[in-house]
Amino acid sequence: MANIKDIKRRIISVNKTEHITKAMEMVAASRIFNAEIRIRTFYNYAARMIALIQHLREVAPFIEHPLLEIRERIEKSAVVILTSNRGLCGAYNENVIKEAENLIRRLSSIREGVKIIVSGRVGHNYLKFRGMQISHYYQNVSDKPSFEEAQNMGAHLTDLYINRQVDEIYLVFNHFLNAMSQQPVKLRLLPVSKAIPGKVEEEIDVTPEFSIDEMLETLLAKYIREKIAEESKGEFLFEPSGYVFEPSEKELFMVLLPQYIETAIFYALLDASASEHGARRTAMKMATDNAERVIENLTRTYHRLRQQKITTEIVEIVQGAEAIKTAHGILKG
Repeated sequence: MANIKDIKRRIISVNKTEHITKAMEMVAASRIFNAEIRIRTFYNYAARMIALIQHLREVAPFIEHPLLEIRERIEKSAVVILTSNRGLCGAYNENVIKEAENLIRRLSSIREGVKIIVSGRVGHNYLKFRGMQISHYYQNVSDKPSFEEAQNMGAHLTDLYINRQVDEIYLVFNHFLNAMSQQPVKLRLLPVSKAIPGKVEEEIDVTPEFSIDEMLETLLAKYIREKIAEESKGEFLFEPSGYVFEPSEKELFMVLLPQYIETAIFYALLDASASEHGARRTAMKMATDNAERVIENLTRTYHRLRQQKITTEIVEIVQGAEAIKTAHGILKG
């Protein structure tokens, strides 16, 4: 059994760990707040981009673009996995990697080839350790993503699709539900659907697997509900009849469609970032709570051992005094 000095040393050690995890929890909570602000701010840009693309599809439904091409035979797929650069975030990376592995396994059984593209050091190291061939690694994507990073990823992925190196591209990331829970989702990024989305006036549920249109329409729906709550108006906020195009709709569509892809990627990066901070906050809170319980148990053990030691010393003193008293009685006798 550990002695009092060892117990005291462990209490000090766990107490230091608790201070670290508590600080990390507070930092993660602050970053969640900032990430949510960035997502809400992004709604303004994304919602107007979606409304404009919708109108261009309506007024020019026969516009052709390489990113709209749905190939008759899909032979090669690409799976882009968004993970974190750091650990200490619970099952955040494990869940998204597991979702990606299931998708890769399913695609490998029906496609001639699957390219694996990964963002984040944790995912890269894991896949490399498993011996999986990584086609491309985005090294410089931070946990506070910028639109420039989304543009770089978008340019690379659209080039893969346009040059026919792949016939479809999936994006796998963690969707931020709230500060306590995240859900791994699969987004089919390319090809872009030719369907003309309707006006979104109510919430569209986010499902475990959805298309770029469904994801961005969900984003638009959230934005509209917020604006309606602010302005107390129930009408649709973007009337297509209000647009006058110069240059032509076709020329605009050619320029805006790649930005549409970048918008989806940036939203996924923001979503994954908020999810990472949420998962880290939850993990650090659990670690802090566990440390408190360990300290409580160790403190109880420390006091019990200390009390036992004091009791033993008192007994020894009393026994010693009795022995001395007895010895003096014998000598006097």
